[in-house]
Amino acid sequence: MAKRKSTIDDLMGLKSPGDQQPKKEKPNPVSVGLDQEDLTSLEEIAEELGQSRHAVMRFAIRDFIRRYEAGERPKTKKVTITKEVFDLE
Repeated sequence: MAKRKSTIDDLMGLKSPGDQQPKKEKPNPVSVGLDQEDLTSLEEIAEELGQSRHAVMRFAIRDFIRRYEAGERPKTKKVTITKEVFDLE
């Protein structure tokens, strides 16, 4: 039998090679806009890990959700934006 290629989940210890997952419904595609610097970093990370950009993004999102659900919250700040609009009265 051919050796199974490691996935990013395997490499990051999120699942074991023998884990059997029940069939899930089809994933919903979501797009994200990245600036050139972030895209370049993503591509470099994917190449270093021998994974696709898609696999690295899925791992990053799963990791963020796992940490968020464990109580780790990102730092936020409130920002007030003043915008000039037309006076139509």
